[in-house]
Amino acid sequence: MKKILMLLSNPFRPDVRVYKEAISLIKGGYDVTVVAWDRKMKYLTEERSDGINILRIPLFSKKNIFYLVKLWLFWRKAYRVAKTLDFDFIHCHDLDTLRVGIKLKKKFKKPLIYDIHDIYSYMIKVDTPIFISKIVQKIENRWIKKVDRVITVSDGLKNFYINKGLNPESIIVVMNCNPTTHTSKGVTTKKSLGLEGKFVAVYIGTLEDGRFIKEIIEATKYFGNDIILLIGGYGKYEDFVKNKAEKSKTIKYIGVVSPKDVSKYIKCSDVVLSIYHPSMENQNISIVTKLFDAINAGKPIIVNKELRET
Repeated sequence: MKKILMLLSNPFRPDVRVYKEAISLIKGGYDVTVVAWDRKMKYLTEERSDGINILRIPLFSKKNIFYLVKLWLFWRKAYRVAKTLDFDFIHCHDLDTLRVGIKLKKKFKKPLIYDIHDIYSYMIKVDTPIFISKIVQKIENRWIKKVDRVITVSDGLKNFYINKGLNPESIIVVMNCNPTTHTSKGVTTKKSLGLEGKFVAVYIGTLEDGRFIKEIIEATKYFGNDIILLIGGYGKYEDFVKNKAEKSKTIKYIGVVSPKDVSKYIKCSDVVLSIYHPSMENQNISIVTKLFDAINAGKPIIVNKELRET
C-alpha cells in the first residue's frame, strides 16, 4: 500500500478540504498520515479518525510579532517527526508547510505535491504590510519550482500560477465539491434543533476576520421571531458568537461542525450565507466551498457582489 504524508499548519479539527482529500485517497487504497500544527495545544497528539492517521505538533502560537519564530520551530519539529515515518509521497497544504516538504524531498527523493488552497500572499495581505506580501510571493515563486505537481482549487487560481510561469500540465484542479449524495436527515435535524417551522439562515465555516461575522450577528436584531441564524465553526470570534447566542432567541450556535455533518445542517436551512470582505482577493478568483454546499442541497445562497470567479 502506497503511503501519503500530508503536512498541515492547522490542528486538523479537521480541515474540510484536507479531510475530503484524505478520505478519497484512503478509498483509493492509499494510507494517509497528517502531520499537523496544534497552535492552541488542546488536541490529541496522536489520533486515528476515519482511517486517517493524525500526528499533531503541540506548539503554542498567536498571530503576532513572534509568529515567524514559531513557524520556524514548527518546520523543525514537523521535519523531525516526518523523517521517522515511512511515506511514498509528500503532500504539502499551503505555502507555510512547503519548506518542510522541500527538505524532505531532497533527503528522501520522494515526489512532492503542493496543494494550494489559497494564494498565500493574498491571504496575509489582509492583516500585514503590502511589502511582506510581495516578499512572500517571491518566496513562493522560488519554492514552487521544486515541486513535482501542483493541486489547486479553481481555474482562477490555476491561471494565476500559469501567469507566474508554471507549466499548465503540472497543475491539477481539485475543486472543493461535495459528493452528490442526498439525505432526508435535514427535516429531522431541523426538528431536533427546535427549529421546525422557522426560516433558517445558516453559516458554517471559519469565524475569522473578513467573513462579516460581527455584522451578521448584528443583523439578527432585525429578525422576527420566526427567523433564526444557525451558525457553526471555530476561530477568533468563537467566544463572541457563543456569548451572543446565549443571550439571543434568534441565534443558535452549534459549535465546531464535522465535515461529515455540514450537509445535513445545510439541508435543514432555508438560505446559506457566504459573505466575504472585498479585500480577500482569494475569494474573488476562486469558488467558495459554501457555493457547492448550497448547490448540493438545492438551497439559495447570499453572497456579496465581489464574490465571483474570474
